Amino acid sequence: MKNIFKKVIVASIIVVFTSCTKEDGLVVTSSEFQLRATTLNSPLVLNQSDDNNVVCVLEWDKNITSLPTVSTYTVQVSAMGSYSAEYAANNGSNVSGDLRTYTLKVGEINQLANKLPSYICGQEISVDVRIKAKVGTSDNAIIQYSNPVTLTVTPYPTIQPLLAFSTSSSVSGDSPKIASTDYKTLTDYEGFLYLESGTYKLYRPNGCNEFSSPMVYGLNGTNTGSLLLDGSNGYEVTTAGFYLVKANLIAGTYSISKFTTIGIFGTATGQLSFVNTPMTYDAVDKKFKLTFDLLKGKKFRFKLLNGNVAVSPVVVLGGTPDNCVANGADVTVAGVATDVPDTQKYDIVLDVNNPRKYIYTLTINPN
Repeated sequence: MKNIFKKVIVASIIVVFTSCTKEDGLVVTSSEFQLRATTLNSPLVLNQSDDNNVVCVLEWDKNITSLPTVSTYTVQVSAMGSYSAEYAANNGSNVSGDLRTYTLKVGEINQLANKLPSYICGQEISVDVRIKAKVGTSDNAIIQYSNPVTLTVTPYPTIQPLLAFSTSSSVSGDSPKIASTDYKTLTDYEGFLYLESGTYKLYRPNGCNEFSSPMVYGLNGTNTGSLLLDGSNGYEVTTAGFYLVKANLIAGTYSISKFTTIGIFGTATGQLSFVNTPMTYDAVDKKFKLTFDLLKGKKFRFKLLNGNVAVSPVVVLGGTPDNCVANGADVTVAGVATDVPDTQKYDIVLDVNNPRKYIYTLTINPN
């Protein structure tokens, strides 16, 4: 069936290119050009530590047309036998038309395989690699494709790593979780959590964020700030409430800051820089809210508070002193600054429910 499919494609290409007449009177003729894998390591289980290792070296013939224009080439990856969703290698850039060779490495093919619709975390996948040749840049550009080379790989996942902070080893989807910035980073897990009283440990899932057999991190001592793999001690939460939890699995450290609310401060509030205005927590929406008059061209930030006093150590969201992040954008520690757009009364809403994806909105209040 696959061979019939290829023959149909080749026949279609021949018909298209032998019947296409450009504006200058040149008639384009062409046929499928050949792609070869001179080095091919497949099937292959991919590992992050091998990112620079070669999966395959590709070489292809020059595509033949009757046009004097030089062809440009792009390396494309798709699910085997399906080209409805193709992703370009080399960060989407063209490959030199003179060399007609490209080396696919573990890190790149892993990133591309993770994007494919047929990708399932932890499972083997077969992908087709083919070359797209393009002649011209207008809407009438001539496109040709090489034969595909099939690779079979088991990618490693590139999803955001999570840690559950739980009183039970039976971690569920509802268990409080903190997150790292990306799959390569194990040093900056954090999250804002509402915790009931109890004894908590950190649970690390597998690379697919499955908690069926997690690694358990207890404390090296009692509430000491030091983590211990398989440690028997847990963190004692004596008072239910809001907490900012951070962990560094490489250094083996953690920190937990309790707060009662989040406030705003800065010149945009029209108050002294050290004055904090507490927000109100909406238990239904699970968001912090405040309606307040802000000044155009001025700035504000969010700060964790106990009452009206900053927690110790001070935790600020939204950038360097007197800065805030853009409306509707992610709020981060040391975020990007922007100005209040106009002098108005605003409804300020801050959502810190998703770890490392904290979002606030600034909406004009008409009342």
